[in-house]
Amino acid sequence: MIYVVGAGIAGLIAALFLNERGYEIEVLEKNKEIASSPCAEGCDIQSLKLLPLDFKPFISKKVDGIKISFHNKNFYVRMEGAVLKRKK
Repeated sequence: MIYVVGAGIAGLIAALFLNERGYEIEVLEKNKEIASSPCAEGCDIQSLKLLPLDFKPFISKKVDGIKISFHNKNFYVRMEGAVLKRKK
């Protein structure tokens, strides 16, 4: 049994990756439900293509650009990206 601590996007991707390779996984999350927030739900398509799994079922919608907020500053980047279905 492998325990993954945290049901954030990194924990869920790690759990999915290990599960698809036959490991028994248990995801531990302090909250009763996985909360959906605007943070960490987007990714560029080129990075998703590097994942060793089919990412298409986890895409909510595709986008042509992203807005990055950092220390009260906003940056806009034009690139092919996706909004992820975090709860899935």
